[in-house]
Amino acid sequence: MDGEVFIMNNISEMFIKMLLKHTYDAAADAIADLRQSQKNIYIFGAGAAGLLVKYNLENFNIFANKFVDNNIAKQGAIIDGIPVIGFSDLLSDKNKVIILGTVAYHSEVLKQCLESGILESEICYADFLHYEGENKIRNYFYNNLDSIIDIFSHCADLESKEMFVANILYQLNRDRRHYQCPVSDLSKQYYDAEIMNLNDNEVYFDCGAKDGDTAILFHDIRRGKYKKIIAFEPDEENFNKMSKNLERYEQIMCVKAGVGGREEKLSFNGCKGGHSSFGNSGECTAEIVPIDKYIDEKPTLIKMDIEGYELEALRGSKSVLTQLKPKLAICVYHKPCDIVELPKYILSQRNDYKIYFRLYRDFGHDLVCYCI
Repeated sequence: MDGEVFIMNNISEMFIKMLLKHTYDAAADAIADLRQSQKNIYIFGAGAAGLLVKYNLENFNIFANKFVDNNIAKQGAIIDGIPVIGFSDLLSDKNKVIILGTVAYHSEVLKQCLESGILESEICYADFLHYEGENKIRNYFYNNLDSIIDIFSHCADLESKEMFVANILYQLNRDRRHYQCPVSDLSKQYYDAEIMNLNDNEVYFDCGAKDGDTAILFHDIRRGKYKKIIAFEPDEENFNKMSKNLERYEQIMCVKAGVGGREEKLSFNGCKGGHSSFGNSGECTAEIVPIDKYIDEKPTLIKMDIEGYELEALRGSKSVLTQLKPKLAICVYHKPCDIVELPKYILSQRNDYKIYFRLYRDFGHDLVCYCI
């Protein structure tokens, strides 16, 4: 039996290596084309995703001329030094390339462009969201083949296995057109009843609770039948809204802190709604606490949607994971390697977790890893 497992692992490793070798990187190709292009560069979407596209392009010395947005309130504004125009103004430019800079309205924006006579050759399908360059991602996956095989073997159903493989290929090829995974109902995100068996004794840690919306959703789903919710939110503006929104719920406790590896204050990019995040470029500081500090609360369910800080938060949950084995709902899309790095860490603490992947928006965004 051990020999059969060894042979299967070798075959799996060889197969994965072939996949990695023969994928292409649409973003790398697009960067080369954009650098040589004399066309005006437009980012369609002047929201958080569009801004992230702008920042990531600038890392490669590519600078957009204008944002395009269907929101009339944004048209005429200057966002991060770039003017925002409406769609009709875009159509009048005959020397343009359009980069899709939206997640929530990706399909609608693409349809709008094509039905208005914009040529496919004028649209850049490469995804620059969280893009860090071709070699870094490819090398990471090559160096973690054993973990990829291990995570795949822990996937509890076919949809999870397909989602896992598709996301790895997407991180490599960065082409929105080739991510064809089914999208689940957004209202089920974090608390998918097909996966999670929730009960009346849940102690729920809501990490990245924003204005309290996900805590209220959990309360409503459970109809108030749970033991406790502890909502963690480091952003002062979000926290003040959350405290007000949750003050009537006796079972909910609010903590003005993010979750991480240890207690400390860190540089923080605040006042950005659901996109506030820890990072060296932050204009303020915010508190961090490890989840292990709250181990006496005995959490049974932990959700993390914390803008790329999930790995540090998991490291600060080591005792909780190993001793209590709570149900987990962890976002694995904020960084390209999260699809492997986060479940890899979780399995290193508890190898008896079953893993489910579910997607709640197009092309890999709002991808949640459930560990049960």
